[in-house]
Amino acid sequence: MPWRVMWRDKAGKQRQETFRLKRDADELADRLRTELRAGSYIDPSVRRSAFQLQHAKWVAARKTGVSATATDLSLATNHVLPRWGEVALEDIEHIDVQAWVKDMRQHYEWETVSRCKRILSSVLDSAVIAK
Repeated sequence: MPWRVMWRDKAGKQRQETFRLKRDADELADRLRTELRAGSYIDPSVRRSAFQLQHAKWVAARKTGVSATATDLSLATNHVLPRWGEVALEDIEHIDVQAWVKDMRQHYEWETVSRCKRILSSVLDSAVIAK
């Protein structure tokens, strides 16, 4: 017998996932309760999407000057997207980001590393608040 978890996302849209095992359904239900309470919920379809898709949405939604946009796009194209572009948002782990930053610090100025980290962080934050 399949087990179904149903919930409403932040936009009030009804969502559901079906599982073969009750244990898996209970695990999702527990995680959803925690994320919805903490405000860190990310829609499963967004969570599974590649970083580059969320980056494109983030760039389109930004309201910054031409110079800042060009600089950030250059940094993303040369440093952020080659490493994270194809990675699913749900697979980006803190420890991997730390290793990436450490590696970048060995090759680039701190300002470049800092801006790349900020771009990565901003895109991930935008996924958390996305509907």
